[in-house]
Amino acid sequence: MKSIKLCIVFAFVCMAMFFAGCKTEQMKSTPFYEGDDIKYAGAIENRLNLWPIVYWRDPAGSVIWPIVSFTDDHFAFRPIYSRYKDEHNFLWPFGRYDSTTGDARFFPVFDYDGKSGDVTTALVGRHTWQDHIEWWWLTPLVGHKSGDTYGFYFIPAVKWRCNINLEKMDRLMNAERLDGSIVGKSKPEFDRKNNVTNEVFRTESRHAHESFGFLSFGLTEFFQRSRYLYCHGGDNGRISGQSFRDEVKKAAGNDWREGDVRTVAFTEEYKFGDDLLFGFKKTRVVNFDYDSKAKVFDGEVSNTRSLLGMLWSCRNERVAGARDYSKRTFLWYLWRREELNGDVAVDVFPGFTYDSKKSGGMNVSFLWRFFRYKSDPSSGTAVDIFFLPVWR
Repeated sequence: MKSIKLCIVFAFVCMAMFFAGCKTEQMKSTPFYEGDDIKYAGAIENRLNLWPIVYWRDPAGSVIWPIVSFTDDHFAFRPIYSRYKDEHNFLWPFGRYDSTTGDARFFPVFDYDGKSGDVTTALVGRHTWQDHIEWWWLTPLVGHKSGDTYGFYFIPAVKWRCNINLEKMDRLMNAERLDGSIVGKSKPEFDRKNNVTNEVFRTESRHAHESFGFLSFGLTEFFQRSRYLYCHGGDNGRISGQSFRDEVKKAAGNDWREGDVRTVAFTEEYKFGDDLLFGFKKTRVVNFDYDSKAKVFDGEVSNTRSLLGMLWSCRNERVAGARDYSKRTFLWYLWRREELNGDVAVDVFPGFTYDSKKSGGMNVSFLWRFFRYKSDPSSGTAVDIFFLPVWR
């Protein structure tokens, strides 16, 4: 009986670790991915959710996950080969090569630094610093560095960073202010096609940041950030108006006014247990007339909440006049509901999907086309049983 309880506890810990990594690149080809750096194509009702056997939601997919998986920026045939952008893995986790930096390693005896030209072979060791367990490393047994210099020296070849704070209580406040006229500043943002935001004729910017951490193991963290951007508005066709529209993510559409417009972006975040126990994040962008301080239009508002990480989470996004999105998950994503501008998509593991359109269409399926019922005002009704069409 005791061994059964231990197995249950161990299984729960493993599941917690697994679903806590739902924002990692390896999870993009699963229905559990929580990151924002993937742009899905096509309608959500065209998805195929028989995970872990087969999963497809353009451009992400997997077959017998995690053996075969692919997205817009990675491909994996584990454990033989996998690629994440410029990082190539061979016989994971033994071999790795980065085509950008030139770094290469083959566990446990070889590590190459493409920047410095260091080559190391290694033995296992551990390093601690004050009250922190800082990292485990593979200590060089033979090394080569800086031309013809050989010897036994201390360079980590492979390290697993733990960074467990045994006692943490700190407060960090900083503020930056920039005055003057800036013409033609570019700010690269991470996107599938490397989107670039340009700011033109910006006259004043202020950024404030405040964070607070308390309790052992970094369990509690509060983060608050405010960003104020003062710039010139303009007509829809002007370059200043275009750059400002990019800054507020096109929230205003064609509603532009002459004169100065002020954008206030406010973000607050609170998390307990690094999002594993409880997390809350709210972001709001509101635009005011510079002189009267009257609200011109709402920008983007987003709210994210989670309880026990993988147990329950909800997310709401709204862009004035353009996008109204919500997402709910429950019981480790065994139940998931998404709604976009009135269109609803529900997934229940394993293999049950339900979709409804604001226009009146409906789609219900189990194990893809093992059973599927589809009703559409334009195309009529369709029924599939045992993967065969029985009604059209």
